[in-house]
Amino acid sequence: VREDNGSSYTCDGTSWNAASSGATVPSGAVMAFNLSTCPTGWSEYTLARGRFIRGIDSTGTNDPDGVRALGNAQEDALQNITGAITSGPNTAMIYASSGAFYNSDTNRSYLPNGGTSTGWPNAVNFDASLVARTSTETRPKNVALLYCEKD
Repeated sequence: VREDNGSSYTCDGTSWNAASSGATVPSGAVMAFNLSTCPTGWSEYTLARGRFIRGIDSTGTNDPDGVRALGNAQEDALQNITGAITSGPNTAMIYASSGAFYNSDTNRSYLPNGGTSTGWPNAVNFDASLVARTSTETRPKNVALLYCEKD
């Protein structure tokens, strides 16, 4: 969709066609632009700065926060990840790197199946960056565009 002199046009893949004679983009419409500034008659939609657009869930069944007001922003979040590592007599411990888990105390040894031990490992650590790309946020692959709102 594009706007030219107040009229809306759609592209069928090869050419632009008038949406309807004299049709205009309604005030409040939000569109993404591959431009550094908004076109004439449009203002930057600042709520979209650095955010992903999420369709409103009028039923509250897909959005974990339920039904939200238009323009309501959610903070970033990560689904919780839980787990446990059990150790004790006759229980094998992690001594070598295994995925995102690793033993930070390699100076101790444990012989399973009733053997003798010189001590138990002090810690088993988890570092997701050993097996996945990490950042200071959780995000899908994305591309940056300028979101503008029709005045």
